[in-house]
This record gives sequence, C-alpha cells and structure tokens, in this order.
Amino acid sequence: VHGGNILEMFALLCLALSSPLSRDPALVSALNNNLNNLLSEKPTVGTFHTHQKVLGEPIEATLRLEDGVFDFQITGIISLACNNQNYTWVNNTLHLASCPKSCLGRELAAHELTLVDVDFCPIMNTVTIQLQHEQLLITLPLKKVRTPHTRSQSSLSNLYKERFQTYKLRNPSGTYEGAQSVFGTEIYVDVLIDSATVMDIDFSGPITIECGHEAYSYANGNITLTYIDSPGDCIHDSLEDNYVALKSITYDTSADTITILASYAGFLDVNVVLQHEE
Repeated sequence: VHGGNILEMFALLCLALSSPLSRDPALVSALNNNLNNLLSEKPTVGTFHTHQKVLGEPIEATLRLEDGVFDFQITGIISLACNNQNYTWVNNTLHLASCPKSCLGRELAAHELTLVDVDFCPIMNTVTIQLQHEQLLITLPLKKVRTPHTRSQSSLSNLYKERFQTYKLRNPSGTYEGAQSVFGTEIYVDVLIDSATVMDIDFSGPITIECGHEAYSYANGNITLTYIDSPGDCIHDSLEDNYVALKSITYDTSADTITILASYAGFLDVNVVLQHEE
C-alpha cells in the first residue's frame, strides 16, 4: 500500500470492523496482531533530532540510539552531552539511564532539570523527551533524521528569571507551520492567526482541510475553535468528512509553537508541532 493510501486503508478497516456483517474472527485477530506488533516495536537504531525555542532562545537536541547504548546532546541555553550511556526497552517503554550517578543524571542536576518522561512512538518513529525546570516544562519532540545539527547559547536559569513571566503572558500571532509523518506520508498543517478571535487552519496531504476565518478563543495555553461542534461550519464539516476528531490545540508561550492533537478514524493519534514562521 502506498503512503498516501495508508490512512484511508485503516479508516476502511475500522469501518469494516464496526459492521455486524463483517466480524470475521480471523480478520479481527490478524488486524489486532498487526497493530500490537506495530505498537510494540523497539526504537530503530539511528539519530533523532529537534530544534525549537525555549523562552525565546534556540535549543537543539540530538539523541542517537544503537543497540542498548545512547548518545544525548543538547545545545543552546542548555548545554549537556552524554555518550555511550545505557538504555533499556521494557514493557514497550524506553528507559534512558538517568540515576544521580549517571552522566545524564549529573548533567540534568547541574542545569536544575528533572527528566519527566521519555516516550517512543513507533507509528510516528519519534522520541519525545520532557524536562522540567521549576515551573517550566520543556518538551523535545525528536524526529528521526539523517544528519544531526548543533548550535550554542548560554544560561537557562538566567533566562528563566528574566523572561518566564513575560513569555507566560504571550498570545499566538502570525503564521505557524508544521508536518508529521504517519506511515511514511507527510501531513502538513498551516495556521494563520488573523486576529485575537479569528484564524485560518489548513491541512494538506492525506487529510485535506481548508478553513478560513474560523472563530476561536484563547486562554491559558489552550486554543478553542468556537464552532467546531456546529454542523454547517467549515471546520466541523471538514473534520467529519476526513474522519478526523480534533482533540486539542495548545500554544507553548516559551517555544512560540502551536501543537495540534487529532485522532484519525477513531484510533490513530496524530500530533503535529507547528513552528512560528518569521
């Protein structure tokens, strides 16, 4: 099955399994086995990378995985590097060695950081690492890449003291763009903030949505589309036509990014991080 048809294939399978006329035990068993095998896949060997902003300053993170060993570097306002460290894969969970005496444990403590979570998504082939500095939650969505990148900056603690309260009050503005690979197919999302109450939102790829001048409200990092539950409105009808349920739209004031979490065909979550375009 080619990438552009994969999402449609899963939607048809879900629709077929919901029909009382097509409950073939062999089909259900095969589908469940395939999905379970996919969701329990170990992280692939290779390099994962992300670059974004934290409190207005650039930060880059690179995670390289080999058989049971990882290298992890962050450059920018956080500067740390740990090589040839051990990781394990237990109960479908990726564990990076981060006890206080390990390299990662020492480096995180030096920056007053806590490792909150490490999540590997086999469908998206991504690793998401969450770090905490006081009240600031830093989410690093690392995508599989071929070539890592590097940069340098300084002092997270000083920037936190200087800018956190200011960035906490920031509202989304301008244009945000992002993409996420699902089964090898790119889903592209563009958001244009027209004003404090109106936005344009477009999906392209296997999901096609074009809705301009959609009313919205924003509070405490959450963006709510006013008429998402109103039949006849563009966003309501377009999501329904594409078998998509929009779970949340959030705005990260520190990174100046918008994250859209949607569910396709009732079971496949798609998480797209949109970067602010200057």
